[in-house]
Amino acid sequence: MRYIPKRKWKYPIAHERYYTKILLRYVKSLFKAYRLAQERVNILVGYNHIKYDENDVTDEIIKSISDALENDNIMTGKITGVFGMVDNYNRGEFDSVLKSMQINAFGAECWYNEYKNQWIDENLALIKSIREDALRRIQSELREAISSTLERGVQTKLLANRIRDLSGVTEKRAKMIARDQVGKLNGRLTEYRQRGAGIKEYRWSTSNDSRVREAHAEREGQIFKWDKPPYDGHPGQPINCRCVALPVIDFDNLADQGFYQPRQNRAAVAQAMRKWGIPTGALYTQIVGAEPVPEDLQNKPFADTNEAFTYFGNEYGFTGGDKFKQLNSEPLTIAMEQLRKLDNQYKVLSSFKDLDFDFVSPNTNHLAAVRIEKLHFEETAILFKKDYFNQSLADFIKKYQHAVDVKFLIPVDKQNMKIAVVTHEYGHILHNHWLQKHIDFEGFQKALDKFDSKKYKSLKASNAAYDRIIYKFTYKLLDEQVRIIYDKAREIMKEEGLNNNGMSKYGNEKNWREWFAEAFANSQLSSNPTPAGKAMLWWLEKEGYLKNDN
Repeated sequence: MRYIPKRKWKYPIAHERYYTKILLRYVKSLFKAYRLAQERVNILVGYNHIKYDENDVTDEIIKSISDALENDNIMTGKITGVFGMVDNYNRGEFDSVLKSMQINAFGAECWYNEYKNQWIDENLALIKSIREDALRRIQSELREAISSTLERGVQTKLLANRIRDLSGVTEKRAKMIARDQVGKLNGRLTEYRQRGAGIKEYRWSTSNDSRVREAHAEREGQIFKWDKPPYDGHPGQPINCRCVALPVIDFDNLADQGFYQPRQNRAAVAQAMRKWGIPTGALYTQIVGAEPVPEDLQNKPFADTNEAFTYFGNEYGFTGGDKFKQLNSEPLTIAMEQLRKLDNQYKVLSSFKDLDFDFVSPNTNHLAAVRIEKLHFEETAILFKKDYFNQSLADFIKKYQHAVDVKFLIPVDKQNMKIAVVTHEYGHILHNHWLQKHIDFEGFQKALDKFDSKKYKSLKASNAAYDRIIYKFTYKLLDEQVRIIYDKAREIMKEEGLNNNGMSKYGNEKNWREWFAEAFANSQLSSNPTPAGKAMLWWLEKEGYLKNDN
């Protein structure tokens, strides 16, 4: 099984700020040198529209500003210092993260000197570009001011404003370069060190704040391979990226990753010592301070209801699970495994802010249910009937089989009857997820704000009018989508020469939303879906829930 460290790999924010100060100081010294030349600038502006060789004069001013700056050798020394600080910090994080899992990493960093020189050269070039761009634009503004026919006082003020604006733009660029380059350096050092230790995968980890871009927030917790980067690069490589890569250690295949156990692999370590001076890979003793990769947990069945509800509480923030943990129900444990499997595929539960587990009222006939408040579509609860799920698995399946035999519930493959109820309920959740993405919240709120209950003669009439508004902006959208699926099912039915679309009595007689959930269950759990199930698969692909691999 693959493991990731519980300890966070920290971003070198202090070193980013230090580099930012270096570059800002450099920029400020440039514009300070300009201000020292202000008297000569004012004299030149006073010579406006008088013909003379202005290029020679402005060149002299630009040269004086350039000469006042720290030279390339000094800046190279400062850049080298920044590299050393980030490198030491990164090395310390790498060691601390692995040691938190009782792993000691070693490696002959053959790449180190080449990459160090490359980063220093690239950053010196960036600093030169800051200087050259600023000087070029200052000279351009000087030449324009000198050749202007405006009154001296007006032109002097205009020039001062333009130089002030240029100073602000240049400082912003310096800040961006510092942030970007420290992120890139930290990210590249992380990649090289993890690869050198035989680590082939990492878990994406963001800074988890408002500055994280949407595309990277979506990658939080996802597993990537070092040899297959995302479209914009590994953590730290995209512009101004502060994300980091947590190493994924495959403890089942440590030898293949280049890891060594000190006692069992002394020959391998000795060979590495002779070749590199220090062993490549890592030494490990036991798994401590680590947690399984979530994707690996998907293949590990829940041991009992306690583990199942604990997982959903930790992973999604579900509340109410404690009341189920003591049931130790096999049907309920299996249902929770199916719930996890469905959401690993469709990933809609995370879009709901408030999630809850509860019992279905014993006075209703529902086996399970999904509760969503009329005006709070970001909240949902999954309900289970205690008596129904707290029975033997054989009896549980027998009751569902009877419901299918009398055509009350839609057919699914026999081995999937034990997970049909929870799959039906997940269909409701997915349906409401679609609504969240398409509801006109602004129009809905305006309609509610305009509603005046005093216009109606009775409370009943007022409530009916209020419910019509809710239906117009919410359930009407859901029902319209089901009608689209229903029409598609009729097409499929005619193409296949069938007399009906295969929908159950419950789906046909209840409402469009139950029709949707029944069709969803059939589409997921039948090896030969009915026309309704096939139409559901068509809709899921059309709406982006399923991807066509063809």
